[in-house]
Amino acid sequence: MTHGPWWHPIQKAFNAALVLMGHLAIGALIVVGIWAVEYLFYLLWGDHPPLLFGQFPLKYLFHAMDTGIMLLFIAWGIKEANDAFRG
Repeated sequence: MTHGPWWHPIQKAFNAALVLMGHLAIGALIVVGIWAVEYLFYLLWGDHPPLLFGQFPLKYLFHAMDTGIMLLFIAWGIKEANDAFRG
């Protein structure tokens, strides 16, 4: 069965979408894992929020990790999707 000239661009776009969805899923799993560890810390410390070096709330570290993961996976996902679309 032969496909028309429209088939190849649609296949490339579909591959790029799959790559983006894969990166989104992996990034979401990592962020949920970070959230679970943060939740565990708050359960262990009880009423007093845990402090980093006795000064900074530990939540700042977890928010920085979340932000870093999201930025990394956005940039990396777009690059990989671009490569999948071109290749």
